[in-house]
Amino acid sequence: MTTRLLGIDPGSRRTGLGVIDVDAYGHYTFVHCEVLNLLIDTDNFPERLGRLAEGIDAIIDQWQPQQVAIETVFMDKSATSALKLGHARGAAIATVVRRGLPLAEYAPRVIKQSLVGKGAADKDQVQHMVRILLNLQGERLFADAADALAVALTHAHMSATAARAGVGVAPPPIDRAEGVPREEPGPRGVEQARRERQGGVVGVRPAAEAFEVVGGEPGVVVGHQHDGLGRVGPEEGQA
Repeated sequence: MTTRLLGIDPGSRRTGLGVIDVDAYGHYTFVHCEVLNLLIDTDNFPERLGRLAEGIDAIIDQWQPQQVAIETVFMDKSATSALKLGHARGAAIATVVRRGLPLAEYAPRVIKQSLVGKGAADKDQVQHMVRILLNLQGERLFADAADALAVALTHAHMSATAARAGVGVAPPPIDRAEGVPREEPGPRGVEQARRERQGGVVGVRPAAEAFEVVGGEPGVVVGHQHDGLGRVGPEEGQA
């Protein structure tokens, strides 16, 4: 059985969208990615949010994803930029919920940990792993679209980890002192997990070790991460 996932990297200027298929054996297949440029012909912020919602509606209609994952808001030095990003996330989330699709959210560090194996990985490392996992070497990709594919890959990885343990996807453990997800030593990235499934040299940790009890509830100990892909044109930073 194959599951189709849509990853969203939200932004108030550009929003990355990435679609992948995942089979029962954990094999990933690239389907589609694109970047919604919300600044074309308008700088009106409400209109940009409307265009974002319309773009997500269109990609859901065209590619029919069964599940959706979105990146959470990261802290920004500019309060205005953080607020606009929050509005963009809200528009994306409302659109997905209105379409009746299940939605998961992942912090940037969780996405990086999941793909690269460390929560402090840089954008180039994340894009490198996205290209390897989806067999996209040599493709010219926008950063925002690559980030969206990374979100989808993270959701596939965390869902598979939870399924092997017989539970639903749970949020990463919270550091009570800091109020943020703790960075954990494993799993060590989805590429290593793939090698484990295919009989590689890396050993497989027992499923029970992928969980710990936090506040009386099991929490999936899985990483963090995020980065971007797009098909044509130079990469641009997103505010």
